[in-house]
Amino acid sequence: MSNIATASSSSAAQVWGYLEPLVPSPNLQRINFVKHSVAIGRGAANDVLFDGCAVSKLHATIQWNGRRDRMSVVTITNLSTTNGTFVDGAKVEGINVHRLFDGCTVFFGCRVRVHGEDDDYRFTFHHPFGRSKNETIFNHYTVGDRIGGGLHGHVHRALEKATGKIFAVKTSWRHDRPESLACAVQEAVAFMNLAHDNIARLHEVFFRMDNGTLDMILEYIDGISLEALVLQSRLSELQAKELTLQLSRGVAFLHEKKISHGDLKLDNVLLTRHPPPQIKIIDFGLAKVDRLWSTHPVLTDHIFTAPEAHQQAIMNTITHYTVCQQWDGWALGCIVFHLLVSRHPFIRKGIAETGPFDPVQDTIDWHVLNRTSAKAQDFVLGFLHVNPRNRMTADEALIHSWIMGHRLYTVSFDELGFTSVD
Repeated sequence: MSNIATASSSSAAQVWGYLEPLVPSPNLQRINFVKHSVAIGRGAANDVLFDGCAVSKLHATIQWNGRRDRMSVVTITNLSTTNGTFVDGAKVEGINVHRLFDGCTVFFGCRVRVHGEDDDYRFTFHHPFGRSKNETIFNHYTVGDRIGGGLHGHVHRALEKATGKIFAVKTSWRHDRPESLACAVQEAVAFMNLAHDNIARLHEVFFRMDNGTLDMILEYIDGISLEALVLQSRLSELQAKELTLQLSRGVAFLHEKKISHGDLKLDNVLLTRHPPPQIKIIDFGLAKVDRLWSTHPVLTDHIFTAPEAHQQAIMNTITHYTVCQQWDGWALGCIVFHLLVSRHPFIRKGIAETGPFDPVQDTIDWHVLNRTSAKAQDFVLGFLHVNPRNRMTADEALIHSWIMGHRLYTVSFDELGFTSVD
């Protein structure tokens, strides 16, 4: 067996966690973790090599979000389709991800020692940061009234006892919907280490896979969804440009971090009430994080859904679908269309008004954009290409002549007088 770092070869300051053999053995050393993502298995390409017959070629990955405080989160992803990975005696299955706390036992391949094997691949995990595995949200927060929710979670206002600050807590349960916890896990991972003015911030997470509950403590946003804003107000092109630039900056940041949102729509973008009004992207339940996840087979089914995603659904290729940045591009085009003219972009033929765009039956109602500038029309056109290869990227949007050079937070929204989301 070889490992990524032994106790003697790693500086104590670099080590964020380690695996201690459960049963002392001359062949096994303490395995120190220095890299944020560690691959474990029999294959030579892994960071940690285990030679046991019960261990798969690529057996598991352990990932740390890099935080050295209460927000520190470590997860283990089981990649073995045969013998599996076990945390505190329970097999990691279903969504194949489990939160690791200090003191958890981790077994690779088998719950018990395999007879005839020289080594015993059972360990105790140690991590000096983060919450203990016995803490719950109620130790630290007073949970109040419900302020929102969707298919994959319920959102309540919460008071942090230590500081008196207000946050939003999004809770997901396994029993609500089969895919709810999978989406919540993806959302938590997507939020980790994201710090951008136009993205709702994750404060901390209580990640309890054993009882099927995940609580995310999020920035509380006093504002309005773009969906409600468009319904109650008619924006000027300058106001639409301001919001478009902020939204494009947020999406470009996500894509730079190798994250695709997967469910961008008017209802998943908020505008704060406090001056200057600021865009906040929320709800990362369908986000895809740079191939680290086998995305749960949940497809969006609304007017912001990219045509290729809709085609995959109706052709029953759902098991092969992947969320990608081009999906976000299509959604961006639809959102900006709404901001400019307060209506959806499509002329429908025998399909529900809120359904996805069908390139066989539907057309884009370009003429309604005639009241906007040529640059604004060209911007929207850049995103609303049926062929995803031809779509403008969020980075390209930032240098488009319509929004490039626009000074942020110089546009007033006072006359709109919008009300908050709650």
